Amino acid sequence: MSLAEWSQIAPVYGGPGTTYDQIVSFAGAPVEQAGVTYNSDGTQEFDANFAQCDPNGVRSPDSSVFFVFDTDYGYNSATGATQIGPFKARYKGSWEPVDVVITPTMAAKDPSYCSVEEFQSLKKRMTLARVAKILDGRGRRTDRYSRFESRRYGKVSTSSGTVQYCEVTFRDGRLLRKDRTAY
Repeated sequence: MSLAEWSQIAPVYGGPGTTYDQIVSFAGAPVEQAGVTYNSDGTQEFDANFAQCDPNGVRSPDSSVFFVFDTDYGYNSATGATQIGPFKARYKGSWEPVDVVITPTMAAKDPSYCSVEEFQSLKKRMTLARVAKILDGRGRRTDRYSRFESRRYGKVSTSSGTVQYCEVTFRDGRLLRKDRTAY
């Protein structure tokens, strides 16, 4: 569920609120749902959590928004029967900020990240200038001593487990070792 979708949901008890089926049609199935509670007045209710998405539409693995749904309850004077309507959102939880999730595909297209192909093309004894050219000069020096220098290419993300970066160690300006980390 994106922020725009969450904003469209109108939690109204007994009125023209957004139904559970309408929410599922644009946000997909909930990530978690409690069982239905049957109340003595004939109404029913349940809770559901829907996954939140980042602005790119990528699901945030740790973020969800909470809703309480219940049914309308009414009396039809023409038939003398109790009517129970569809499940509607009675309570809408707050939207929490979502980290942007960078998928491997996005990382490969974004010059801010080190792609798998770029990492694999790095070979021992390459010069620092050649490595910088392959990785578009995005390196940041993390350590330097005597004849050794280490640089980190790409960004580290605490989000989902998809962003990768690499650390490269040079000796006398030539590639000595490379390490890749996928988050």
